[in-house]
Amino acid sequence: MKSSRLLAVLALPAWVALSQSPTAWAQTATSNAALNTPSASSSGTFGLGSSWQSYPMLQYGTQGPSVAVLQNDLNALGFTVGQATGTFDATTEAQVKAFQQANQLQVDGIVGSLTWGAIAKAVAAYEVSSVVASASSHVVNNVQVKRIVFNGSTVSSPIGFTYDGTTYMPIWYVMQALKQAGYANVWANGVWNITPPSTSAASVDYSSIKYGKGSTSIAINGTVVANVIAVVYPDPASGKMTTFMPIWYVMNALKRAGVGSTWQGTQWTMKPAPVVVTTSDPAGNSTGNTTGNSTGNTTGNSTGNTTGNSTGN
Repeated sequence: MKSSRLLAVLALPAWVALSQSPTAWAQTATSNAALNTPSASSSGTFGLGSSWQSYPMLQYGTQGPSVAVLQNDLNALGFTVGQATGTFDATTEAQVKAFQQANQLQVDGIVGSLTWGAIAKAVAAYEVSSVVASASSHVVNNVQVKRIVFNGSTVSSPIGFTYDGTTYMPIWYVMQALKQAGYANVWANGVWNITPPSTSAASVDYSSIKYGKGSTSIAINGTVVANVIAVVYPDPASGKMTTFMPIWYVMNALKRAGVGSTWQGTQWTMKPAPVVVTTSDPAGNSTGNTTGNSTGNTTGNSTGNTTGNSTGN
């Protein structure tokens, strides 16, 4: 298989037992609830963990969490399935066959132990662990206060910094901004899963999913849309270690979910998708109207142009 098609994946922890690794504790600014972020890899395979041998055989028509793991992994490896629905459909079967052919396996569209093993080996080869940096570390630069503005109002003013040529922001503060528009956020084992509100007029874009090499993932409705190299760094507001992600990748992930963004060097401005308001006419027919702000389509400036070199895009 060509290396350009091998892009790392982290399947959602609810669906797969990850290999255990040393951790850095990422904590919110106001809560004592710790967020667990992988900071170094251990033995075992990345994405599927060391338990891939116990995974069930999958084929056309199979449904369940293991299928969603498979679909996320295929996306990561460049065999695009799209949304990880958990249903082994015709598209999934076609991409499994393409993967099997590229890896000199029997091309039957059935995912057994040999195919699972090949997937595990492929994704393990491209893991890049998160970076843990102290406040005095020289790996981060330009540490300064930024602003997060959501729908015209300043939500918070956390610090941000530059790492490897791109701007990083603390994800906990971004989560708080998204909550204002009804976006649910779940963080577990290095995966940030975003669920847009049911009232959003924007449909999620699952096309052309491309991953970076990082071990920290951004997912929408359970489908991983990006892997990034996270930096775990002290948050001055709490004194606790917290997770920072490259803003360019986050902005592009949020754009898929209908949140428009602009970045102006020190200010991150976000606008949610319009809200669908359903009304009924006297005859009982429902009509949908959209209200609110239109989404922006600018996804950053120089902060994003250098990111891809370090993360695999």
